[in-house]
Amino acid sequence: MVLDFSGDVGLVGGFCYADVSQYMKDEFQFTDFGDKRLDDRLLRIGVALGGAPSESIPRACGDWASTKATYRFFDNENVTPEEILSSHKEEMKSRLKWVKKVPVVSDTTYLTFPSHPSKEGLGDIGNSKTDVEGVLVHSTIGVHPETRRMIGVMDQQVLVQDQEQDPTETCDTNGKDESIQLESEQDKWIRGDKEAIKMLPEETRPIFVHDRGADDFSLFKKLKEEGSGFVIRASQNRCIKTPSGQGNYLLDWSKNLPEIGQTEIHIQQQGNRKGRDATLSIQTGTCELLPPEKVPQDTSPCQVNVVRA
Repeated sequence: MVLDFSGDVGLVGGFCYADVSQYMKDEFQFTDFGDKRLDDRLLRIGVALGGAPSESIPRACGDWASTKATYRFFDNENVTPEEILSSHKEEMKSRLKWVKKVPVVSDTTYLTFPSHPSKEGLGDIGNSKTDVEGVLVHSTIGVHPETRRMIGVMDQQVLVQDQEQDPTETCDTNGKDESIQLESEQDKWIRGDKEAIKMLPEETRPIFVHDRGADDFSLFKKLKEEGSGFVIRASQNRCIKTPSGQGNYLLDWSKNLPEIGQTEIHIQQQGNRKGRDATLSIQTGTCELLPPEKVPQDTSPCQVNVVRA
């Protein structure tokens, strides 16, 4: 089930390159590490990895010399995530000039390296039942809603749990820069949204698409006050006021919403379970989310559309 405050989404644009080499030349044409050899190396790495995105660095590079040069590139102190993305972001801005509304999608990827015995800088990304070391990568991208093609990477945060600190605290290492303390789970979503807004033309309205980690009342209110749209997966059975003025709980109330249609989806094979086709029933409604106790008492409710499938 998702909470929606987006309105109708419609835009044209997006991009698709059949020639990976030309795409990389366009995206990295403004890169400047202060060393042309690094600029050229980034282009070669981009072509190699872009041509084989599912492969490891050694397999994508094809030989040991290119692989070693790639590792040296990433280990160079002059190479930063910001500079790698800077030229790409400039190109992305040109693609956004005539876009009125753009879906901005964020999510977190868990990266672990169990087969690498010599590794440093990882943090605890497990839970109370598992002890797993790795890093979290929180990416924010612009997506064309019709072609479903990516417009570009608007922000990317590398999150590492400092094992010597409070286990509830997480730091954004942001590549090689100093760690930035994240006070709550919602911080990474807020920071990604802010960076995305900086990139958008003033007349372009973002529609933020977030997973359940962004189910936070204060975030809903903030996005609405800014005039942004959002589609966020609900995870909490919040107190609500229904259209009839009665009190209820979000997840319970949504079970009885009217059906507006059905859609067919294909569920891929997972383990021993075979792939299959399934029919989803789509239910919708509108309600007001009541402020939780932790927010100021004079905070007004937040009206949202609810979609349940």
